[in-house]
Amino acid sequence: MDSDNQVVYELNLLELDTPSPVTGNREVFMRDVTQEREMARQIAFERRAAAGDLLTGVAHEVRNPLAAIQAAAQVLEQDLASEAAYAAPIGIICRQRARDGGRRLARERREPGPPRGDTRS
Repeated sequence: MDSDNQVVYELNLLELDTPSPVTGNREVFMRDVTQEREMARQIAFERRAAAGDLLTGVAHEVRNPLAAIQAAAQVLEQDLASEAAYAAPIGIICRQRARDGGRRLARERREPGPPRGDTRS
């Protein structure tokens, strides 16, 4: 059931070619679709969770090489501090890595929004 214990129904109107003496030429069919809607919401939630896990793995795989590059750049920065020709490119590497470093990807994974889906009842 929905989180607020509501039951969701689907109504279908069918026009008949041959009218019935009791109901005329129209029939209304009603069925409970509460479980189907809840299953669809659950599937959507699980898909988003799987996508988030994938995103976390990608962020991890990106951050590892970046950390190695940053460490190497810091060593070069210390060793070549007196040589102006190397200072600017090494400084760029260090600043760019420090700017984000893939943390935004991990942060978005940790702060998921509410499940999106059909909110009609």
